[in-house]
This record gives sequence, structure tokens and C-alpha cells, in this order.
Amino acid sequence: MYHFDIEDFLLVVHSVSLGCGIYYADPDSEEFAARAKVLKDLIEHHAEEEETQMFPKARKAMGTAMLRELGEELQQRKQELSAGMSERNMERMTGNRRRVA
Repeated sequence: MYHFDIEDFLLVVHSVSLGCGIYYADPDSEEFAARAKVLKDLIEHHAEEEETQMFPKARKAMGTAMLRELGEELQQRKQELSAGMSERNMERMTGNRRRVA
């Protein structure tokens, strides 16, 4: 089982804070550029950590068949999300937004 420690928690909090700051910052500002760089660095570090520490443990614990099945499920979900994002982007571009009750 994955152990979630205080460093992981603080990283998540910091990442959310950076993301919110990026969302509200002027894309041409120095603040935006600085926050984007820090967030990029955090994401790259996190990805490297997963690839070098978590993935080897998952391979050992789950086995090839289970990992392939999980990979297929993730790929399917990624396609579903991408299709939904494309649909939302088209709605934004055309001004046709669905109302959610």
C-alpha cells in the first residue's frame, strides 16, 4: 500500500496553490511565468519519483496481466475524457453550452 506522508500532502497543497495562482494570473505577467515554471518542475519531479519508485513496486505487486488490464482501462478512460474535453472546447468556441440541472 502506498504511504502518503506529510511531504506528499504539502506538495499537493503547494501545487493546488500554484494552479490557482496561474489560473488568475495574467498570462503575460512575470508571476504567471514563475508559477508555471515551479509547477512544471514539481510535476516533472513527481513523475520521475513515480517512475523510479512506485512503478517498480506496482510491477512486482500486480504482475503483468493485471498491469495490462489496468493500462487498457486507463487508456479507455483517457479517450473518454479527451472526447469530453473536445466537446466542451467546441461548446466554448461556438457559444453553445449545455445547462446542467
